[in-house]
Amino acid sequence: MKAALGLGSSICGGALFLGAMIAGCSSSPSTAQTSDASADAGTTGMTDDAGTTGPDADAGTTGPDADAGTTGPDADAGTTGPDADAGTVCGDAPGTTLDYTAKGFDFLLDGDWGNQQDLTDMQKVAAAMNTWAAAQGTNFVISLGSNFYQGGTFAYEGVQSATDAKFTTLWKDVYAGTTLSQVPWWLVLGNHDWYATGSPKFEMQHQDPNWNLPDYFYTKRVALPGCKHATFVFVETNLLFYGYAGKQNMATNFASASWSLSAKTHLKQLAWIDWTLQQANQDEFVIVIGDHPTFTCGSDVTGSAYMGQLGAILTKWQPTAYVNAHHSTLAYYAISSQMLQVQVGSGGNVDAACAPVDPSKAGQQVANTYGFAHAKLSGTSFALDFVTEANSVAMQTSVGARTPVVGVTADTAYLPPPGDPSIHAQ
Repeated sequence: MKAALGLGSSICGGALFLGAMIAGCSSSPSTAQTSDASADAGTTGMTDDAGTTGPDADAGTTGPDADAGTTGPDADAGTTGPDADAGTVCGDAPGTTLDYTAKGFDFLLDGDWGNQQDLTDMQKVAAAMNTWAAAQGTNFVISLGSNFYQGGTFAYEGVQSATDAKFTTLWKDVYAGTTLSQVPWWLVLGNHDWYATGSPKFEMQHQDPNWNLPDYFYTKRVALPGCKHATFVFVETNLLFYGYAGKQNMATNFASASWSLSAKTHLKQLAWIDWTLQQANQDEFVIVIGDHPTFTCGSDVTGSAYMGQLGAILTKWQPTAYVNAHHSTLAYYAISSQMLQVQVGSGGNVDAACAPVDPSKAGQQVANTYGFAHAKLSGTSFALDFVTEANSVAMQTSVGARTPVVGVTADTAYLPPPGDPSIHAQ
């Protein structure tokens, strides 16, 4: 079965599925040899497509680059790790691709955190994340939303300003481990981040070298060993999930962003995702990041406004993985021989299990358990460890490099022009 699926997976405790059992489960990395974290952690040499309608300069567009105009090392000057604008990487244009050709790209996935009511468990998750970051040489943390909740001493959802105390109390002070505190985060917004008026823009305006939320939709591209490439596509899913009426103060925030049915905002967002995945189709790995599920929790998908359409786009382009939070469990499912649906939503909340859209798909879910995921991109595979707050590996899975999809094209009928508010914060 493993050969047929092209996947390798296991769950600790002896259950066998998706192919041969990985020998044991990877032990806690507390005694593992620590590798150097990439020296571009915390630099400004990350690319994004803010201001464009698709991927950044590494995909043929002319959108700005986070370190545009620089020719040498930026904030990580004097370190030994790769620098995004340090010449040409694998033949790409200078300054367009992050260089992880030496050791691969290591990152952590955290979702549904920022919850003071579950602060003790969140701190345990953060401590385990720090252990893994130190042992594995983690380059980035990817936050899947929601980032900030109501609860405890905070009587409001999201944040109320770009300097809200939650940034310190529920992020900076929690993920404060010696290694983890030095690792940059890439983020998307979740529904709780949209519930408070102005909160989405405040989160994008927050100033911290490790807090990177440049836009509603953006991309990142990295070079891997063997000059393979991975594109990360960060997407905003709240309108697609809730529709224009939204929930709580979402409708007010949608209107402030100039999102409306008359403007066909949801169609423009879907077209941008479709077009962006077409641009990334030649890359060996494509990871799509969004808060809401398109598969892992079937009741969420069927009850949503437009997530089914997003799911169809993903099925068409077969990215390596779509990774979401929202439902607070750990889960993954093999959609095809080269595509995973992954859920990491228990960084600061837990839920009971939720059946996927198609229960016949091989996979596993761990419910009512706080945790995160560790991910590694080499030149040949995308591997995941799902880790509990007790720093034990609950399950593992991996998938090989993807083959470009042929015979399909993006529907660009509603592809927005550069700078359109459907995609880019104004």
